[in-house]
Parts: sequence; C-alpha cells; structure tokens
Amino acid sequence: MTTQTTLDFIERAATAQEMRSPNWQDRAIALLSIYLVNNDTFITEDFRTWATANGLDEPQEPRAYGAVIRRAKDSGMIKATGNYRQTTNIKSHSRPMMVWGKNG
Repeated sequence: MTTQTTLDFIERAATAQEMRSPNWQDRAIALLSIYLVNNDTFITEDFRTWATANGLDEPQEPRAYGAVIRRAKDSGMIKATGNYRQTTNIKSHSRPMMVWGKNG
C-alpha cells in the first residue's frame, strides 16, 4: 500500500467519523493536549485507549486516529521520536508503531 493510499484511508475514516460525531477530531486534539501533560511519549494505541476511557467515542474505523495524530504533528504539538514499539492490540497484529513525543 502506498503512502498516498494510506493517507486517503485515514482521511476517509476521519471524514466518516466527523459525520457520525461532529467535532470528533477537535475533541480528540483537546484530549491529546491533556494526555500530554503526564505522558512524554506514547504510541497511538496508548492514547486511543486513554481517550476512550476519558469519554471520546470510539470511531468505527480506528484509522480516524491517524488524522488526529497527523494534525497534532503538523501543528507542532507532537513529533516523531524515531523509535518504535509493538502494539498489544490483536487487531493490529502486534506490529511496530511510531513512538510520538510531546514537542517542547
């Protein structure tokens, strides 16, 4: 799968989630800023679990979180650390995921 194809899937997932739950991405970004107060590094799975436990509705398509992470990165809220950690989510097949770090 090409990077553009992956980005297209992420955008479609995010758009579909916004239709189901307006302002979902804005709420996710607000929760991410709170999450970063106590977490210097994380993988998306960590944040997704925490966000759901703190009231963010779970998207039908988990790739919607890719749009949140990309938006946070583009805004300078987070940065890629260059490190990877395996997921524990069976649906993710224990694949390595980027470790993100708070910026600043």
